[in-house]
Amino acid sequence: MSQVLESDTVGTDIETDTDNLVKMLTEKEKEDHLLFAIVGLGGIGKTTLAKRINENERIRGVFEIILWVCVSKDLSDTSLLTKIIDLAGGDSTEARFIAQLEPILAKTIAQKRFLLVLDDVWDAQIWEDLLKTPLKDGARGSRVLITTRYESVAKKMGAVHVHNVKQLSTEHGWMLLSRSVTPNEEEIHNLRNIGKKIVGKCNGLPLAIKTIAGVLRTRERSKKEWKRVYESKSWSWKELPPQEVMGALYLSYNDLPPHLRQCFLYCSLFPADFTINRRILIQQWISEGLVEMKKDDSTLEEIAEEYCNELVVRNLLQIEHEYHNGKSFKMHTLLQSLAQFLSREEIFKDDLEFDLSSTTRRVSLASKEIMGIPNEVKKQESLRTLLLSMNPLKGGGLDDVFVKLRCLRVLDLSETAIKQIPDTLRNLVHLRYLNLSSTRLREIPESIRHLWNLQFLGLKECKRLRALPKGLEQLRRLRSLDLAGTEISDVPFKIGKLKLLNTLSGFVVNGAVASEEELNGCTLEEIKHLSELRTLQIVNLERAMNHINARGAELKNKPHLTELELGCSSESRDYYSFELPTTIKRVEEIFEELCPPPCLESLKITNYFGTKYPSWISTALLPNLRRLDLSNCRLCRRLPPLGQLPKLKFLSITDSYVIEAIGDEMVGTEEQVAFPKLEKFHIRNMANLANWSGFETGTLPLLQSFQLESCPKVRSLPDGLQRATALRELWVVDAKILEVIENLETLEELSVWNTPRLEKITNLPSLKELSISYCPALKTVETIGSLRRVHIYDYDMQEIPQWVGLNSSTIRSLDLACSDELLKRCTIGGANWELIKDIEHVHGYSTKRSRLALLLREGAGSNAEPLKKCRSLILENAKTSHESPLNATLHEPQTNKEEEVVHTTKDASLILDSSPANSNSNPKFEADEVAVPSLHRNALCGISSNTEEDEFVDAAACFSPIRGGHVEAPASEAYLN
Repeated sequence: MSQVLESDTVGTDIETDTDNLVKMLTEKEKEDHLLFAIVGLGGIGKTTLAKRINENERIRGVFEIILWVCVSKDLSDTSLLTKIIDLAGGDSTEARFIAQLEPILAKTIAQKRFLLVLDDVWDAQIWEDLLKTPLKDGARGSRVLITTRYESVAKKMGAVHVHNVKQLSTEHGWMLLSRSVTPNEEEIHNLRNIGKKIVGKCNGLPLAIKTIAGVLRTRERSKKEWKRVYESKSWSWKELPPQEVMGALYLSYNDLPPHLRQCFLYCSLFPADFTINRRILIQQWISEGLVEMKKDDSTLEEIAEEYCNELVVRNLLQIEHEYHNGKSFKMHTLLQSLAQFLSREEIFKDDLEFDLSSTTRRVSLASKEIMGIPNEVKKQESLRTLLLSMNPLKGGGLDDVFVKLRCLRVLDLSETAIKQIPDTLRNLVHLRYLNLSSTRLREIPESIRHLWNLQFLGLKECKRLRALPKGLEQLRRLRSLDLAGTEISDVPFKIGKLKLLNTLSGFVVNGAVASEEELNGCTLEEIKHLSELRTLQIVNLERAMNHINARGAELKNKPHLTELELGCSSESRDYYSFELPTTIKRVEEIFEELCPPPCLESLKITNYFGTKYPSWISTALLPNLRRLDLSNCRLCRRLPPLGQLPKLKFLSITDSYVIEAIGDEMVGTEEQVAFPKLEKFHIRNMANLANWSGFETGTLPLLQSFQLESCPKVRSLPDGLQRATALRELWVVDAKILEVIENLETLEELSVWNTPRLEKITNLPSLKELSISYCPALKTVETIGSLRRVHIYDYDMQEIPQWVGLNSSTIRSLDLACSDELLKRCTIGGANWELIKDIEHVHGYSTKRSRLALLLREGAGSNAEPLKKCRSLILENAKTSHESPLNATLHEPQTNKEEEVVHTTKDASLILDSSPANSNSNPKFEADEVAVPSLHRNALCGISSNTEEDEFVDAAACFSPIRGGHVEAPASEAYLN
């Protein structure tokens, strides 16, 4: 039993727990499908611990497939099976019933070693009734890890080990609270006593503590204010569900302003453990009227963004991913339970086994595997929100919905199987939000023009949709139109009339034809009237008639435009082979006229086939640009002057095949610092790039990450990297003639892949982690005093490089992916053993990742010296001879009698499996448990055999103390597991 603490805030307990559970999960690989459990109160940190295990490198090396599924109360059996199949790489699209899904699951994981994590399990029957049988087809050593609030569930599922997570102590709770309130603990040092009292009310639950910290962040740092929180009646509101954490969560909810309370409750509509898209959440809030307009010039979207940020600061939403244009969120299951409880009169999210209330205003049946819309829903004439996304719904019942549910404001049908929308859509005159993305629609009814209140229309990734309906320009209140990934060829309306649009994605330019009468799409001039645009994506620009049309777009006059993507279609590559000078010139002129406004922050140019970049990519015209992505601009011979963009933080240049050099024309003059704010710089697929220049002293002062990929003619890295004092990460992939990486004083992580001429890595004094793959010429790795972790991936490698041994005094962990032959040389007494014996943790695997094996070779010696520093040696798929008997030789200073050692010591066990893979023959030697004594801080066990050079079978050994039937691993002993 242990406390789970966030290691980056209050301690390292979670690291110890993670290590212990990882060891258990990866041991005893001879045994099939063992199930382990993490048990504890809601909000205590079970999922946090499980995530650490899931992300552990050792876990990811041992298991071929790693699956994570949140098993919420409302997850159906078919949904659970479907999720596991899809995550494992199987195909469940044609299966709808358990009887169909179970054999698909069995086939998908057959002979593969998997780890299945089932988070938040409530019902033990899912194991016996649903999962146990199909999972048996996985390879030996597969494991299942569950988290649950109830130890009875773990026992009923047959858990071989239950890890109980206990509540935080008051001291640890105070540490978590204080650091969650402010990074400067001195600011609240005088509040320690009242803070500990608050922690006491949180029952030692991290979720409660962090949520209350969100409340305290908004309060004055005084005893008076903190005492008010401590004495709040919300802690003990009697109507709350009977869970220890609910008082703290309710207090946090009650502390919200009224408008944020409604936004928080709305989040309960999404499925458990669902990643909530920021843009979709904001649009639905606005559509429901939950966002209050301010007196300033802020848009509703900007105000809603502030709402999101405040819920994150208060720890009521968790950031799941961050992108350049926003974030996605998750809501903790207990917070979601609270929100569902508080909104139970208005919000419904269940399996419709009972009648809906007349007060129900919002219904979510997202991801419920429904084929049609339930009759109960159709009766709710006062319904305002209906979420039906991620279902095999084919459209049955939509006609009734559109006739009866006339009060709908939000309707989400995305990711369903619907093929058509009935004309009765016209009845939904109050609709603000309509999402039809990723459906099978071939057309949109013209009756959509009657939805004059519609603000957000999603038609993203509708692969069968080719035309938009007439009359769409009548949707004068439309704020967002998303056509990204939908190949619209016919836009028979004037999009310029939608003057409130602030987001327009997938705007299709009309065809470049002889006369305007033949136009079947919008002209660029239509954009002129869209002065509210914040985000704009224009595709198929090669189809524009001429640069005059482009000039008419007047992009430079868009006062709010911050994100812009300009691109030709992927089919425009045909122009490269035809080399049509007139077409190339026309495209260059079109792009030249699409100069964005100075307020632009993000720019992407893709599939551009001009020979020169637009002149407006410059300091004077893009002073606020923070992100620039130049993708597939294949014919451009020179890069624009990017070095002097004063705020540029991210730069990516890919598929620029004709550029041969990067020099002063991009970097700029010596008088000014080049790339003063750049943090990430990615260069990929530049086949002819050979030379760098212009990166002088002072360039790249803030660069943290540099990636160079598929640039086969690059001989050296830019000199500027040596002067980049903030550089932490460097990736080099497919640099065919690069020979040296040197003199990067601040670099901490280096990854080099498929760079065959690389000979030397030197003078990287801060390097902590090194990954090398297929760099056969690398002989020298020196002057890297901080190196801790090394990863080598090379199945052609015949010997461990000598530089590994030379740096073994600092290397703590070595991961090897190599041939069976090399694994054999890495075992005790093998040719390469001396190079790795001083490294604490060695993890090796060959081409089969489904077996865990350790071969202790003949000649290990008779004392503990070979294992003096090596605490963990994992070699997967190592092989040993099965033609001749194996003899266990156990060395112990006090006795030479093996029988005495076996029968008189109980300190440790050695588990051996010498059975040949896929062989029905009996092994020559078997030992389930052989105990050997501890020898000072280390222990030694050696296996001697008359080994034939080319005849090997799978072998596995585990060496660890046994206490009470559970494996425990004191750090002072050596473990071979």
